[in-house]
Amino acid sequence: MTLQIRQSELNAVGFSGYFPALGYCERKQVAAMTHNRVGRKSDAFLLEINNVNAVRGITYVADTTPLRTVR
Repeated sequence: MTLQIRQSELNAVGFSGYFPALGYCERKQVAAMTHNRVGRKSDAFLLEINNVNAVRGITYVADTTPLRTVR
């Protein structure tokens, strides 16, 4: 199974990085945290268990612009 993560969901939890630039382990952690926070608990559970057959990949959907960090 391949799960989708949307930029609007990343923005909702305050993620300000560039998701596709992360390594697989980091993408998995960020996606699990994001899915938990936005209410996609079953998707988060699949990411949290350590079974390679549960999730084959995470597809990034750029449905809005990323948050910009303000310095």
